[in-house]
Order: sequence, then structure tokens, then C-alpha cells
Amino acid sequence: MQQYVVLQVVLKEEFLAGTKSKNLQELEDVINTQAAKGYRLHTISTTSGGSKGFGGGDRIQATMVFERIDNITNFRHPAPVQAAVPTYKTLANMTDEEIVEKEEWARRVTGAPSNL
Repeated sequence: MQQYVVLQVVLKEEFLAGTKSKNLQELEDVINTQAAKGYRLHTISTTSGGSKGFGGGDRIQATMVFERIDNITNFRHPAPVQAAVPTYKTLANMTDEEIVEKEEWARRVTGAPSNL
């Protein structure tokens, strides 16, 4: 069984039919068919095309990538990354270089300037 399946569906928005087009049902059917086969929707992207004359409506191409579900359950997340916290010192016993280093660390971690 393949790990990924890529499908393309051409959807048509009919000028006269408007919201009565069956695009959502067609997308739902494709997704449910793949889910029944053990896949989940991983990614979807769309591109838009022009109309085919009066009453033809626009065409949208949906490209969907489905991922086999057992790939997901076997996936191990990496251990969370923790920022290195400098050892505690008071300003009184820090060198100027250590104070600058602490201010730079605080800016990196918080995204804000240090209050030191």
C-alpha cells in the first residue's frame, strides 16, 4: 500500500447553476473514499482557470495529498527543544560581558529588550 496518494479533481462553477453546483459533495466524496482506504487528507491546494464561454463557468483544480494513517500513528515526535537557561547570578557579581550576554539571551528568548 502506498504511503501517499495524490489526486486532482476539476471543479466547475456553472454560471447558471451558481451555488447549486455539486463541488462540495464531489470533494467530500473523494475525501471519504480515501478515508475508507486508510488515508487522511494531508494537503490541499487549488488553482483557478478561466471560463469556457457563456454559461460555462470557471474551473478550479483541487490537488489533494492523502497520507496513509498508519504512517501517522508510527511517527515519533522529536523531544521538545528547551532554551539553555544561564545559571543564576546577581548583577553585583557579574562581569560586563556576562551582563551583555544575559541581555542578548533575554532578547532572543522573549523577543523584547532586557530590563537590565
